[in-house]
Amino acid sequence: MFHGIPTLGCKTLGWVACPCARRAAGAYLGLMKTVCGLLVYVLLLGRIGVAAPKQHVLALGKWTTVKLMVGEDERTALDLKVHALLVDGQPKEFTTGPPHDVTDRTFVLQRVFRLNDSLPQETVPERWRWERGGWLLVNRQRQGATGPIAGARSLQF
Repeated sequence: MFHGIPTLGCKTLGWVACPCARRAAGAYLGLMKTVCGLLVYVLLLGRIGVAAPKQHVLALGKWTTVKLMVGEDERTALDLKVHALLVDGQPKEFTTGPPHDVTDRTFVLQRVFRLNDSLPQETVPERWRWERGGWLLVNRQRQGATGPIAGARSLQF
């Protein structure tokens, strides 16, 4: 390989002629197999650790009294107590009434909406009103893809 360097019958390993080149090449490959296997193992375990589901914290906010317009002409105002359903400290829904336990893991709350009752082309200030909605099914333990809150269907009698 190198014209001026005598090799004395030794195999060359890179730039240097070495009598133990055959053994060194095998040791290098064995070390590489171990390191690659360990790297793949760490990467796979790291992916499993990242995939752990996040546990959410559920809480009900403080009670607030609002006006609910009722009647055919919606001129009669009733006081309605509402509170926010907080998930991880952020309000997700407004609800009214106490929670009703369905099972040991789930409970339901009645949803309340805040609606803007003015039209976009009107120049008057916005008119907000509250309206009762359906029921929310809240799961205390299982955290699904959409979180712990789901809409619940109820039978109308």
